Amino acid sequence: MKKITIRSFNWDDLEDYNKLISTINEQPLTDSKNDIQNLKRSISGPWQFPERDIFFAVLDDDLVGFISLILEKDTGRAIASGGVNPEFRRQKIGTALLEHAISHSYNLGQSWFQMDIPENLQHSIAFCKSRGFEHVRTHSHLSLGNSINLSYSLSAEYKIRHMVDSDIEELTRVQNLAFVGTWGFQKNTSEEVKYRIKQRHLPPPDHVDIVESLDGEIVGYCWSEHGLSGEPGAIGMVGVNPKVQGKGLGRAITAAGLKWLINSKANPINITVDSENLPAVNLYKSLGFEPKWESYWFQKDIRLRN
Repeated sequence: MKKITIRSFNWDDLEDYNKLISTINEQPLTDSKNDIQNLKRSISGPWQFPERDIFFAVLDDDLVGFISLILEKDTGRAIASGGVNPEFRRQKIGTALLEHAISHSYNLGQSWFQMDIPENLQHSIAFCKSRGFEHVRTHSHLSLGNSINLSYSLSAEYKIRHMVDSDIEELTRVQNLAFVGTWGFQKNTSEEVKYRIKQRHLPPPDHVDIVESLDGEIVGYCWSEHGLSGEPGAIGMVGVNPKVQGKGLGRAITAAGLKWLINSKANPINITVDSENLPAVNLYKSLGFEPKWESYWFQKDIRLRN
């Protein structure tokens, strides 16, 4: 068997990287130019360092596997995603990539190594368990069904409007307040939020509805992601300042985001929620979302490395 080598990403790899992802996901290449631009945008955020944190398994100059990391300073997490070309599985390529990524993360001071695995990838789940990972969280993935209920009651002291660019700094503050102490949340900067909304995807950009008090204070938001008409859309994040939670603002702002996605003809409309966040799960079900599948977060404490 020929030797597999592990090397770092460089920007000349984009086209081959895109082909590798399509092969792993068993999806045909369609508009490869747009796919490559989307891939470039997806790894170019101010919180990302692709030349440092993406690695390839290489055989005869061909990319046969990859692992991509997001390293969070505040949480100490290294969050990994990746895969191996189906033709080259069962050759310990995934193991080599994983060991390289764990060593890399450890050397950069991270404490936890995590992966989010869809429930249907039983081989990946078994792979994680065999290497000492523990199942620490379950995420529920829901899609909007036919029984949609967008009704809500909004107190006269609040109003809902679309976000404008000058709101980004205050939006960031509210987001960090809303999710403080939440499992897996890394505080964002205004620069990061702006990139996620305006630049992470090809046009159209993401859409954000905000709820504010009559004196102009932003207290909540719903962040919607979508493609062109007929393409999938999603409620990416909903947050309300803790000081005004319990007033129905979460339902109101989520309904506003859903209405916008429906009018944009997004199909399907999806949302992901921590299965332990029962108030959020119940809210989304009451709006018409239906559970479709789950994914499992696996974690390993890499501080215990010898």
